[in-house]
Amino acid sequence: MPFAAERETEQLTRAERLMALGAAELVREDELTAPRLAAAIERAAAREPLAVAIDTAGAARSARLVAALVAGHTAADLAGKTGKDMIGR
Repeated sequence: MPFAAERETEQLTRAERLMALGAAELVREDELTAPRLAAAIERAAAREPLAVAIDTAGAARSARLVAALVAGHTAADLAGKTGKDMIGR
């Protein structure tokens, strides 16, 4: 269940990606009920674990991108260098 209050989108985006890969069940905060949560837990427990690679170097990558922008590179120059999925198989 991702936190999605106000303009928070990061957890929901990651949860949707994991669900699309078949690695997680998603129960949205605004749809949360005890029966829905229990059903999601049962579905997840019945499934074989899935190996998923998660890129955890986002802060370091962001720092490199900011430094490159400060050094005069354009966003267009850097766009092709950041296309790697943060969550994948």
